[in-house]
Amino acid sequence: MDENGWRVVAVTSPTLDSGKTVVAINLAISIAQRLQRTALLLDFDLRRPSVAKYLGLSPKVSLNDVLQRGVDVADAMVNPGFERLVVLPTLQAADRPSELLASPRVADLLGELRDRYADRVVVVDLPPALAADDVLALLPHVDCVLFVVGSGISSEKEIEAAQRRLSKVPLVGVVLNKDASVVTNAYY
Repeated sequence: MDENGWRVVAVTSPTLDSGKTVVAINLAISIAQRLQRTALLLDFDLRRPSVAKYLGLSPKVSLNDVLQRGVDVADAMVNPGFERLVVLPTLQAADRPSELLASPRVADLLGELRDRYADRVVVVDLPPALAADDVLALLPHVDCVLFVVGSGISSEKEIEAAQRRLSKVPLVGVVLNKDASVVTNAYY
């Protein structure tokens, strides 16, 4: 990402239950561990938001308020207890999420969040690529995609279909998640 000047990475999967949210959270925490970086984790899975739940957050103001009520984004940001990490959680499913994600308000918000701090990496937790058009609405505003595939969860056809949907944005990597293979050599 540094080599290409990319600062906004979207995390998605082909289908449900691949563990993309946990990967997004861990990626944001890892980025925040670097002394020369800060991380902002956005919960843009507006159909099934879960970042706040996983992190044990219960803020009074969330991304819902920013997008639907015009609340200032700074009022919705939460520090989950990790230095250099800020979270912009979504607390409840939004009405018409695809339209909301395609709105100029979201484009402006992402631009503002990206440009406010030169050392910030924005990690965006998106819904699964095949679940709805939400991912397609947000792709023009991200620099790259991290693709999370749950072992045994998505079929080869689903993975290929999701990759086609994501093909207009550079793929920064693929994470094989939930692999239950038996390790035959404990050394490895």
